[in-house]
Amino acid sequence: MQISSFKSFLLVLIVAQIFSLPCSYANDGLQGFNESDPALYRLSKVYVANRESSTISEIIGGKRTKDIEMQLNPKAIAILDNKLFAASFYVNFVVEINDGKEGDYIQLRNQISDIAVAGNRIYVAYQYSSKITEIVNGKIAKDIELGFHSQFTTLLVCNDRLYVANRDNGTISEFIDGIKIKDIQVGEGPFALASNNKRLYVANRDNGTISEFIDGI
Repeated sequence: MQISSFKSFLLVLIVAQIFSLPCSYANDGLQGFNESDPALYRLSKVYVANRESSTISEIIGGKRTKDIEMQLNPKAIAILDNKLFAASFYVNFVVEINDGKEGDYIQLRNQISDIAVAGNRIYVAYQYSSKITEIVNGKIAKDIELGFHSQFTTLLVCNDRLYVANRDNGTISEFIDGIKIKDIQVGEGPFALASNNKRLYVANRDNGTISEFIDGI
């Protein structure tokens, strides 16, 4: 069955929340959140990055509860243990947000595509790049070679493994400790990832499908 790109994104978001996982997705002024839509009441908490207004919106139970004012025009966001991290669109920074306030900025080199967090590590993907950057304890530790050059890259950390979606060739890559383990073919234009630790879901924008992997990939 063919599914629109927005519905694909929303289904991945709902699946992650059904299994009680923290889930975040950055979207530039995401439209369509309607409190009368019963599906949205399954979501426990969602954060939406609004690039042009330079805010991050918190949505609980289908209703926007607050807007966090930002300095950096947020492009991508990630959540770990109730900690919120944001990456800028224009000036290539990553920052941790505590109680609605921005912490220290971490300067990166290129325009950011996505971020993911795991423990004291932050992973940063770039637009038009063949590398991602690993940040440890607030400092740049190393660059990780992807083995492909991607226009846009999406990240997910699950069970200490980093998954990287390559929209250009329809694959996701699995990394452990910065080393690529394998590439996995999915649908066309993978652009969103979610997991419940046993199942991995990939939303494929270009052919309107969701790929599901059970008990690892």
